[in-house]
Amino acid sequence: MRTLTRLVVSLVALVGVSPSVQAQFDDGALLVQCQKTVTPLAAQFERSRRAALGHCARKALQCPDVLTSSTTASSDACLAAVATKCQAAIDAQAQSGAPLLAALTGCTQPVGSVGVSIDEVTGDDGLAYEHLIALCPQAELTADALSQCQSRVLVCNADLQFTKSVPRGAELLARLGLPLDDSGCIGNTPCGNGEVDPGEQCDDGVDNSDTDPDACRTNCMNPHCGDGVTDSDEQCDDGNAVAGDGCETDCTLTPGPTCGDGTIDAGEECDDGPANSNTAPDACRLNCLDPYCGDGVVDSDEECDDGNAVDGDGCDTDCTLTVGSYCGDGNVDPGEECDEGPDNSDTTPDACRTDCTDPRCGDGVVDPGNGEECEPPGTIVCSSDCVSLLPSSSATASVVAPDATASHDDLVRCQGAILDGTRSLYDRTVALEERCVSKVLQCTFGISEDSDPDGIKSDACFEHANTMCLKVSTKRDALLTKQVAKLGKKCTTGTPPVPIAVASLVDVVSGLGFQADAQSCPANGGQTVDDAALLGQLDLDATTVFPCVTDLQGD
Repeated sequence: MRTLTRLVVSLVALVGVSPSVQAQFDDGALLVQCQKTVTPLAAQFERSRRAALGHCARKALQCPDVLTSSTTASSDACLAAVATKCQAAIDAQAQSGAPLLAALTGCTQPVGSVGVSIDEVTGDDGLAYEHLIALCPQAELTADALSQCQSRVLVCNADLQFTKSVPRGAELLARLGLPLDDSGCIGNTPCGNGEVDPGEQCDDGVDNSDTDPDACRTNCMNPHCGDGVTDSDEQCDDGNAVAGDGCETDCTLTPGPTCGDGTIDAGEECDDGPANSNTAPDACRLNCLDPYCGDGVVDSDEECDDGNAVDGDGCDTDCTLTVGSYCGDGNVDPGEECDEGPDNSDTTPDACRTDCTDPRCGDGVVDPGNGEECEPPGTIVCSSDCVSLLPSSSATASVVAPDATASHDDLVRCQGAILDGTRSLYDRTVALEERCVSKVLQCTFGISEDSDPDGIKSDACFEHANTMCLKVSTKRDALLTKQVAKLGKKCTTGTPPVPIAVASLVDVVSGLGFQADAQSCPANGGQTVDDAALLGQLDLDATTVFPCVTDLQGD
């Protein structure tokens, strides 16, 4: 099992306390109570979000031929009806976050009153919300802002868990006009929606700009000295905090001689004013130094200038062309396997690579001329020598032909089972981890030093909590085994029922779209393909399914 500080990432905040740390506050019980209040509300909020997304996907699956077509809500009446109801359901779910938003505010009060102070909520020896707020850099250290940040993180978690556990789930929602944003929701407020939300200073929507003077910036902050744009109340703005370089730190022009004023001052080799350039040949550079070999610009006295100090790469360190042979000259020289000159490529199939080596299995490019059918090698669908392990495959990529024996209804039934199974597995796993974390918090904050000066009670408490938490992984594995068995029974086709072929599970056009999982799943001995192994990719827990909430404390 992973460290306890990682277990609660997806639940409330990062609990930045190790088992050896004693409670630092007299109101440790209040910290425990605050966590106990927020945790179930956070879990319920995230659970309801995933349920709403799953319900929408299930309804979309009931539309005719949805897995074998590319129809959207704008072109299909059935999907349009589903989209209308789903949008209403998702909007209602968002409103259900009100108790969560109020929970943290309710358990915090100004210092001196009854309640937990913001310092205790944010500090490493408290609830460590400062690690959560790192994911919402524009949020302020207030209870309201922290609650808003927490809700955004939970929405991100729910969306990402859905996309990882439901094959083609994100695609189905996008076709309903409900695209998920599981990549950009962390570290961002709703900046750009035209409304000034909590943590924003301004928001002009599409008019936000990082280049226009006096405009609201794209991070929804007011224009300010140091943002690199000269606004109407500034003489200059070079975006740095260096004095004496022509623009001072208060965005006023540097008095006296500066580089760029057209006069060669002390310490300058040249100064052509606005004609200074780092790209024009033979020009005075922007740092007021003469053009030189190695600045990446080919000047009139240079044969070449690649900006590096590497000899033999076509342009030597003295800015003369490499004499003789080099990789990229179009000649196969000693030590090179191939050389196609400018046609060398690390992305073109069957091309000589840019290091003058032949295309090969494992270079990330499917090379049909080299006998390859798939990449990467050594997965459950691609052998160690880049030969497809699937019954039928394309000669140019590991996108497989649909299995004719798996009907649309069979695939929909399998998809429905996955929706139910992953939801059940995830919810039950998180419930186990909630109890584990709650016990650790009780040991950390619930036993004061006054009542346990020698740490005997605390040590015993932590030992018990550790034993209980270690059992979580065993229980989780048992739940996974049981769930995969159920999925195996549902994911069948034909009479008598046989497992749906891996080709259909992997196919992204008319199957369930497990291709990404298949390409990242290591082979079992490199020889066999096991349908259950693909379903095993639905192995979820709070620390692996939410990569968007990083472990900011490390192991």
